[in-house]
Amino acid sequence: MSRTGYSRSSRERYLNGKKPAPRQAVEALCALTGTSPGRLPALWELADAA
Repeated sequence: MSRTGYSRSSRERYLNGKKPAPRQAVEALCALTGTSPGRLPALWELADAA
């Protein structure tokens, strides 16, 4: 398990488009990388709505 709380196989499915990433995974990635918590979750919202 990674520092995001998601397994390597889960991350592989999300990053390769096999499965949509849950919002919590996006937020965990933001926290881990120091990315603003507004931008990626906002993009996730747009993708989820599509």
